[in-house]
Amino acid sequence: MTINHKDGNKKNPKLDNLELVTYGENVLHAINVLHVNTQKPKCVYYANDLTTGFTMVFGTAVEAGKFFNVSPVTIKGHATGHLKGIFKENYIITRDINTILVPHNKIDS
Repeated sequence: MTINHKDGNKKNPKLDNLELVTYGENVLHAINVLHVNTQKPKCVYYANDLTTGFTMVFGTAVEAGKFFNVSPVTIKGHATGHLKGIFKENYIITRDINTILVPHNKIDS
């Protein structure tokens, strides 16, 4: 059990603003009543090939990691600058936060 602040203001200790709820009820109140965004930011990852100038776009770090046969943590590390240097001796990894990839139709040849 936890204490929920009905108005979302934790500095308002008035009894009519407080209620005893389960943790799950508190989370639902935050989402449904206070409209708290619980979504993690979406990232698009780019692998820029230094030789060809070609840029590959990946919807997730997992997708990029599978392509390069490395951990998503490695991709995120290069994208955030925590891991220094050129990735796989030929790529610069970057990312955009809150970018959404829009699916497109494949062109039949």
